[in-house]
This record gives sequence, structure tokens and C-alpha cells, in this order.
Amino acid sequence: MDIELAEKIRALKEKHGFSYKKIAEAVGCDISTIYRVRDGLITNPSYLIGKAINDLFLIQGSVEPGRAKDKLGKLSFKKALLRSDS
Repeated sequence: MDIELAEKIRALKEKHGFSYKKIAEAVGCDISTIYRVRDGLITNPSYLIGKAINDLFLIQGSVEPGRAKDKLGKLSFKKALLRSDS
């Protein structure tokens, strides 16, 4: 189980007020995947999901909590653009 990713998901929810739906949108996966990573049911998430959770966690840590949601929206937009290019 990747406890570090589970803890990062919980921190995004508890400390910065992100909904699991918003986290899933920013990461680019289904909300059930976020729940399963959080609960340890997915023990080895794909590289892209793990990287996206880490990136989101790093972005929210680099801004004050009140502005973190703005960064979440920008990350979601950036990921949507990347997905549309492939």
C-alpha cells in the first residue's frame, strides 16, 4: 500500500478543503480510484495517477491554503489540454 499517496489525498481533503471529486478531476481519474488509493485497496497505482497526486500535493503546498483551489483549477485545465493533444 502506498501510504504516502493515501496521506497526501487525505491532506488535500482535510487541510485544503478539496472534494474527492475535484481531486479526481485534477488527477484525471475516476473518483472511485481516489477512494481506493486512499483506502489502500489500490496498492500500486499507475505512474500517471501517482505522479498527478504528488504534483497536486506539491502545488497546494506551495501556496497559502486560501489560494490553493485556484491552483487546482489551473492544474485541471493543464491536464485537460495534455489529454486533448494525445
